[in-house]
Amino acid sequence: MGYEIAPETAFRRLKMEFTNLTIADLRPHVLAHAKPALEAMGLPAEVALAPSPNPEMGDLGFPCFPFAKIARKAPNAIAEELAAAMEPDGLIEAIVAVGPYVNFRFNPAAITEIVLQEALGGTFGSGGLPADQRQRRRLLSFRYLRQT
Repeated sequence: MGYEIAPETAFRRLKMEFTNLTIADLRPHVLAHAKPALEAMGLPAEVALAPSPNPEMGDLGFPCFPFAKIARKAPNAIAEELAAAMEPDGLIEAIVAVGPYVNFRFNPAAITEIVLQEALGGTFGSGGLPADQRQRRRLLSFRYLRQT
């Protein structure tokens, strides 16, 4: 298929500045990135960050409807101002305003690196539980299934 580089070699070539992030850190990273722009406009820094309904819009986004009354502007104008005030970093590839929503698109190479590091590091899918608690949960769920 034209892929001549071993996956391990390709993975090692991806030297990004976000190697210490995990999948769970993506939302807090976006919120921390948006906080200065929100505070500069006099808006509350708490936003309802959610996956975008259409992948073409972005990966995560938040609506600007709650800010319309505070800023005394249309949500579309607020979204455009916020998107213009924020600069992408190595993890966030693009920040775009789509109607009254501010959407963030992640850099695919950075996301791939984060997922692979977490998967190869042995913490992927653990849910943050120690091994003995994971085993206990597995046994309890198996017993429950046998009884039904």
